[in-house]
Amino acid sequence: MIEVLGIGIADGATDWLMRRVCARISPGALTLVVSPRAQGRRAFLDALAGRRVPQEGRVWVNGIPVTRETAGWLRRRVAEVELSAPLLEHRSLLWNTLAVAPRGLRTMRGCIRLPQPAARRAAAAALESVELGGDVGQPVSALPGWGRMHVRIARALARRPECLLAREVDLALPAEEAQAVLTLLRGVARRLSLMAIASVEDEWLAHCAGDHVVTLDGCGLASTAFDRRDSEIGA
Repeated sequence: MIEVLGIGIADGATDWLMRRVCARISPGALTLVVSPRAQGRRAFLDALAGRRVPQEGRVWVNGIPVTRETAGWLRRRVAEVELSAPLLEHRSLLWNTLAVAPRGLRTMRGCIRLPQPAARRAAAAALESVELGGDVGQPVSALPGWGRMHVRIARALARRPECLLAREVDLALPAEEAQAVLTLLRGVARRLSLMAIASVEDEWLAHCAGDHVVTLDGCGLASTAFDRRDSEIGA
């Protein structure tokens, strides 16, 4: 559970990206963050990922407040989906999923040592979670177009995170692919009981694809929330 209690994040000395923003993010659901200002969306996700500590208010993750002292702890529990991360077409799904080291070290690590059995099991489980568990030894080049994005999501899941983030999905991908990725993230969050959070620009897409939507207004001075599950129960 993530609780956002009246946070404010400043942009310089006089301007604010957001103020008095409140939200509650539960496991097992996809939460989408939408705002007319890209800076506000990025700042909100940075606060959840422990990259920025709000100047006002507080973020709590599973009962632990996000501070400068706990930010490193949070970053180890959050995995970000790199929507445009390069894949090696001639290498296997398993190999590409195991490539979760920082850029620059991925290829070198793959060449000089074999992954630990626990890492291989985590990667295989991640591929199973995104519907690619049938033949983890096949090369990426054998996948249909949608499969490459599934591998990128599996790469983030292989870290066994508590929270999964995806940034600017509808800006990074064409409309149909963006909706497919959000649908997959929603399914993964439910199956694995993860907190899945993504930022989008299109408010219509957010309300169609998300379980829970946090809408920041144009000035970042307030937030409103839409919960799909509440509306489904009411119906």
